[in-house]
Amino acid sequence: MINNTWKKICEKYDFDASSPTQAKNKGILVVYNTCTVDVIAHGGWMHDINTVLNQDFENYRLAVSEFRGERAPDIRGFDKYILSKGGYYNITYDSLSSFVTFNHTVREIVKRLGTFEYYMLMGSGLFFTANDTLRNIYGWLSENRDVARASLPQGGNDNGYPPVEKTGPGVWPLSVTDRSGFGCPDSMTHANQLIPPSLHSEPYYIPPGYCINDHCSIYSNDWFYGYDEKLRPDIFIGHGNEGTYSYMAAAIGKRCAIPPLSIYPPLGHNPTQDGSHHGAFCRGRLPYRWHLFKDPEEEARFTEMLNRNGIFMDSYAPVPGAKNFDISRWTGRANMYSSAQQREILIERFGHDSMSMDPQDRKNLHELCKKEFFVTKIYEGHGTHGPKEFYFDYDFIKSELFGF
Repeated sequence: MINNTWKKICEKYDFDASSPTQAKNKGILVVYNTCTVDVIAHGGWMHDINTVLNQDFENYRLAVSEFRGERAPDIRGFDKYILSKGGYYNITYDSLSSFVTFNHTVREIVKRLGTFEYYMLMGSGLFFTANDTLRNIYGWLSENRDVARASLPQGGNDNGYPPVEKTGPGVWPLSVTDRSGFGCPDSMTHANQLIPPSLHSEPYYIPPGYCINDHCSIYSNDWFYGYDEKLRPDIFIGHGNEGTYSYMAAAIGKRCAIPPLSIYPPLGHNPTQDGSHHGAFCRGRLPYRWHLFKDPEEEARFTEMLNRNGIFMDSYAPVPGAKNFDISRWTGRANMYSSAQQREILIERFGHDSMSMDPQDRKNLHELCKKEFFVTKIYEGHGTHGPKEFYFDYDFIKSELFGF
């Protein structure tokens, strides 16, 4: 049974409605996010892009997603370089988050080229350290169709590997999937994060309730279809999204995974190319809340709603009742911070393989994820934050896409 949403997508993009997740283009659409124009690292960007162009793999297309806002930065011909290499360059002029601009870039390219088998987010400052990474990752994903989202770790200390259970100070046992547990020390300095020996030869499947960083991730066309032409949850301003993905994967009958390091070395990362962005309601590198359009009381209700529905994620929000919105509190509920009761609930609901959900429960979770993790068509009007709240609609984002 083909649903009406997919019929509309097929009519819009002119491809076969009989095969809902059949991609028009083989391979990977690689989208490099410049992350910010506050830190213009022309040489660094060029270096990163060249590690993509040097890949020993033909089935990919390269695009750059630059969320510029209303500024006019001197990018010194970086866009022309991308176009000269056959890539695409999308500039977003509205002040939006990187979640929205990445989704928008993918959607605009799909409008012109059709869907891809996979879509890769590559954050600014990341680069490949081997020329066969894309080929090997694509091969592994093609053989593991149950994986709808793959995370590629990077060299260094900013991975946040998800432990499943803690047995003592700094000790992480085997996970529920019989793979080595791993994480960061109690100090949360990320100084001594451990890569489990098992990851060198076999994948790590990230179950609901656990997460890893979102610097580089690859999404299947099943995901693009399952979340109405969007890949990253756009309710977030800039932080806190990592915990959503394992639930979103389970909701479409798929899994999140870290592919084994035997097929690719960790990516390199130049953190000097990171920086605060000028997206909607973002205040510097760490905004006073994680979600768009929510005051302190709404944030509290949102977290309570997620907990009530068995979705346990970290939260960072203004303290309810505080006069100063900058007084915020971080609360951990995922990875090492999940309680024994939460872990028991997660295993009972999703199973040890993260795939054993009741069909109706899966359907309900899918609808909840689509409703609560994405901002749909909302318009400018009067609300609790003032007479002109900031809203967006993907069909009316001010942007320019070059390369066609």
